[in-house]
Amino acid sequence: MFSAGDTGEPDDGRRITDPRTMAPALEPAQIAPPSHAAATASNKGDAASTECRRTAMFEFIHHVRILVHDADAMAEYIEENFGMTPVKIEVFPARGMKNAVYRVGQTNVEFTEPLDP
Repeated sequence: MFSAGDTGEPDDGRRITDPRTMAPALEPAQIAPPSHAAATASNKGDAASTECRRTAMFEFIHHVRILVHDADAMAEYIEENFGMTPVKIEVFPARGMKNAVYRVGQTNVEFTEPLDP
């Protein structure tokens, strides 16, 4: 499909929008709504059940984990720049990690330092 000195387009001339999937560019009318939106509309049983509605996939995100080289240094940085202190700092020797946990709305943001190099 591709050759040496490739220009980023397949041999058939389609334009690529996502190099990971090799998907051709689509016009908005060609994009199908997510399947969960149609299922949500039909489950409600109202008169608009044949219409496609977009719904949020998530109600909230419980936690996000970000790996860092030094959890203590990150905690200092967050406090200096954002005025936030961790809700808790946890060390899990058996798991080989240390977490600095922050509460942001309903979400826990965890900065995790691996203890094993």
